[in-house]
Amino acid sequence: MVRIQVPVADNAIKSASRRGKKLLSLTILLLSATVSTSQAVELKSVEQRYSYVLGYNFVQQLSTQTVKTDKDALQAAIDDGLEGKKPQMTTEEMASTVLKPNRS
Repeated sequence: MVRIQVPVADNAIKSASRRGKKLLSLTILLLSATVSTSQAVELKSVEQRYSYVLGYNFVQQLSTQTVKTDKDALQAAIDDGLEGKKPQMTTEEMASTVLKPNRS
């Protein structure tokens, strides 16, 4: 599991950061357990089945959100996190986006 440490300054950002961390963790689990095509994956081990359940539940939750998501941007963030790359957004940009998601 990848853990992401996000330093935050105030309570509002901390709260958004906690929600963002949970969402990002679920996203990472979701995409790390999936295949880039729509083909079925092997679900023999407990880890594979658990990952599938987390991913499926995450997508169900994501579909109830009022903010649309971009599959390519989501995939890029997951890839960056799994590969230990520097994020393409600053911590402040991420917190601001979570607090005001409808702003361009």
